Amino acid sequence: MESHKHPVDLDVSMPIEEIVKCNLKYQNCPVILNQQAFESDFIQLDLSEFDIILGMDWLARHRAKIDCQKQRVLLKGKEGGKIYF
Repeated sequence: MESHKHPVDLDVSMPIEEIVKCNLKYQNCPVILNQQAFESDFIQLDLSEFDIILGMDWLARHRAKIDCQKQRVLLKGKEGGKIYF
């Protein structure tokens, strides 16, 4: 997986009715969970509250199952093994 950084010009509307300017997009970045890499694209937001936000598109692409009762997410690894986070 080779990562790439690209300039972008985006305005993102936040839930608190604030607009955040975004200038960088990172493509093909690995997210490592239980020693397995999952390809991801990121848009850099200057938010101090979060390190990373995995959106619905990422969850759908990796066929994630959300278990609200146990407050965890299930992914299937490349070998079919279960990965929880």
